[in-house]
Amino acid sequence: MLFFTFVGFQSLHAQGKSKDEKVKEHVKKGKDKAEKMKEKKSYSYGKDKGEMSGKEFGKMRSEEAKNKIKEKEEVVNKSDEIVKSGKEKIKKAKERVKKSVDNGEISKEEALEKELKIKKAEEKINKLDKQIKKEKEKLKKEKETIEKVKF
Repeated sequence: MLFFTFVGFQSLHAQGKSKDEKVKEHVKKGKDKAEKMKEKKSYSYGKDKGEMSGKEFGKMRSEEAKNKIKEKEEVVNKSDEIVKSGKEKIKKAKERVKKSVDNGEISKEEALEKELKIKKAEEKINKLDKQIKKEKEKLKKEKETIEKVKF
């Protein structure tokens, strides 16, 4: 791929180089960039394992994967608890609003405003609950793949 910018072409032209030399320089720069990008994108595990044997390195990697899943499970469980407490708070808030209207403490307009706020909070909780369910499914699949690899 050749990329000529107007400014870059002028600076090369000012240096008094021939067209062939200019093209060769741009091509060389492009190849250098491509090589650097190839070097950066390495997904190989085990190349820099140091003094470890392959078996030791494999055990270490499997432990890391298990620990990563456990950490994710902890986060999901905490989020699940937050959703449950949020649902309870919403339920109590609905009851309070209903009692306040029945007792005549607040008007129906105020009750409608509060119900709208409660509804928005309920939508957010439901959205979070869906995300947690998706994450639980992902964790379940990851656990299954680790178990398959184990045996």
